[in-house]
Amino acid sequence: MIIDELPMGPKRMLTLRVFLLLFLLSGLSVSQVTYVDVAATGAGTGTSWSDAFTNLQTALAATAQGDIWVAQGSYFAGPRGQRSATFQLKNGVGLYGGFVAGETSLAQRDVPGNPTYLSGDIDQNDTYGSGANWWQFAWSGSLGNSYHIVTGTGTNATAILDGFTIIAGRGDGPVLPGGAGLLVNVGSPTIKNCTFRYNAVGYGSAARLIDCNSVFENCVIKDGYTCNCGSGGWVSGILITGSSTVTFTDCDFLNHYYVSSQGQGRGAALNIGFGCQSTLTRCKFVGNQTGNFYPIGGGTAYGAGVVANGSVVADRCEFVDNFAHAGAGLTAWSDATITNCLFAGNRAVSHPSGAGFSDGNYGAGLLTLGFSNTNTIDVVNCTFADNQCDKGAGAAFYGASMATIRNCIFFDNFGYPPVPGEDIVPLLKKQIVGNYDLAHCCVEGLFETIVGEDPPNASNFPACFDDSPLFVNLANGDFHVQPSSPCISAGDNTALSPSLIWDLDENPRLVGAVDLGPYEFAGTAFPSLVSTNLVMGSSATFTVHNANPGEWVYFLYSISGVGSGPCFPAPINLCLDLNDPITVAAVVLADINGTAVQTAAIPLGLPTIDVWAQALMLRGPGLIDSVLTGVTQDILQLQP
Repeated sequence: MIIDELPMGPKRMLTLRVFLLLFLLSGLSVSQVTYVDVAATGAGTGTSWSDAFTNLQTALAATAQGDIWVAQGSYFAGPRGQRSATFQLKNGVGLYGGFVAGETSLAQRDVPGNPTYLSGDIDQNDTYGSGANWWQFAWSGSLGNSYHIVTGTGTNATAILDGFTIIAGRGDGPVLPGGAGLLVNVGSPTIKNCTFRYNAVGYGSAARLIDCNSVFENCVIKDGYTCNCGSGGWVSGILITGSSTVTFTDCDFLNHYYVSSQGQGRGAALNIGFGCQSTLTRCKFVGNQTGNFYPIGGGTAYGAGVVANGSVVADRCEFVDNFAHAGAGLTAWSDATITNCLFAGNRAVSHPSGAGFSDGNYGAGLLTLGFSNTNTIDVVNCTFADNQCDKGAGAAFYGASMATIRNCIFFDNFGYPPVPGEDIVPLLKKQIVGNYDLAHCCVEGLFETIVGEDPPNASNFPACFDDSPLFVNLANGDFHVQPSSPCISAGDNTALSPSLIWDLDENPRLVGAVDLGPYEFAGTAFPSLVSTNLVMGSSATFTVHNANPGEWVYFLYSISGVGSGPCFPAPINLCLDLNDPITVAAVVLADINGTAVQTAAIPLGLPTIDVWAQALMLRGPGLIDSVLTGVTQDILQLQP
């Protein structure tokens, strides 16, 4: 029987009361909203935008459960002089900024358009410089600012900070230095859509996370500064210690500066401590710097972007334009899995030790260190280009554990001009050095013979080549590849975890045979030809990628150079680029991925001359759609 069918009387009245009570109770289960607007002029009860609290601390004290919506403006943890005052996050309370005041749903807010500041400038007198060195000239120093603007100690993932700019903390507090923007000492708040800026001094100027399992999403951590110049501290970005597992997704670490007076190598933007773990997805580390206070001595500064003493997993990340003595982009001492990442424009320089030698000047993009031979180091589908230092400008694998490298590009990395009397660094060693296992990679100088050494053995580098990847625009930092790049479809699909389904552009990663580098080519690829070195008494491999599956590929060679070679009769209008005489070395059927491989045994006793090679594919009615690859050039080398 439904309510309307009950006769009027006590029974029906009781049922109505129960129904109304249940309705009211159900309303209480819906998240309650408390409103804060520094510009509000109403009753100050927090029950609506017009009657919003004007003080965020008052709203936090009044809210045991639910959401706090905060309108644009600046909010201070305490008055002038109360440096220990902090915004303490609470379990079950979501703190949301980015409102103009008047919104009725979270979806209506505009975080960038309505900046909501949690400011450590409690004496309201800070000034800042501009550009990369904002701290150097016009910065007032923040001497009277909050020790920790926000605290997440004792919280879990239901304590949410979302949509704020946390600005101008100074982490020189007497109890736990650092964490000027955010301090978590045993806790795991959720941090989303936040910007940390102009936080300075201490251990982890932007955030210090101790025994923390937080998730950071869509955050910008930028313009941090700290100097270990007597007062202590390191890492101007985020420092993770204790037993922590912290995840960063779509976060940018920009323009951090850490200067050390000791041999600490603790990084500038992000430090993952011993025993900690961190996963980085679609994050950017750009323009970070670390160096030494002393021009001579004081130790080597590592890892301006990331120093990972604990384990790190990085997928679809960019490490660009960072500066250090070594490992400017990323320095890893433990397990590291790095996939679909770009390392470009990073720079490492030498630093005089004061003991008659210099250290640094290695691993500008990526550096691995460590004494354990049981670490897992996997680098898959990454590009290392335009990095600068003399030893392994792309990557230096100096740890005891061997790095496994698959589907990567190491090209156009460079060193410094040699000083008089200094040995010239071989081209290969400017790209990559150390303890590594390489397969399915494009590495500049890989098959060049280093003076005084035997020619490289191609069998040690399966499916690798040293032909140009043909970047779209190296000078302008576009490391996608052109349609005729030999890196297209040249990778090993089994090297990628099944969970890695997207490339750095968020395009599907596996479209047939995977490409080399972090970007999957999206257009129509042209056939390309690559080869290993030609050593007498050994085998050489010539490989065509991006032929049509199942078509015949003609491998041609000449010892007479290149030019306007023989042409097919009309209507084909196709001319070879090899000069006569031309030899057909082999005809090979392309596989289902459009790959054709010719293996040639190079006999002994040949002259040391140049050999040019090209591949031909005959297509279409009357062969009018036939195509050629580009030409490779190699010199026949004597057997070691």
